[in-house]
Amino acid sequence: MNDTDIIQSAYADVLTRLFSVYFSALVAAAGDASAEAQAADAFQAGLALARKARDAASAMAAPPKAQAALPPGRRSGHPR
Repeated sequence: MNDTDIIQSAYADVLTRLFSVYFSALVAAAGDASAEAQAADAFQAGLALARKARDAASAMAAPPKAQAALPPGRRSGHPR
């Protein structure tokens, strides 16, 4: 399994947990529209953050040639 596969697998795990939390929140909301909207907002925020982390990790795990196109502060092993 390469870095990209591991990152994708971790991303899938995060989505599984996000969905589980979202589903539990919908069950707990018991039809309350406000609680359901809060659950949806939290799910969407978590999804956006998971995508951001996946994309950043994928870029950092890219082969060195591809990393050269990244800004210096975003390259693997380069201090921020």
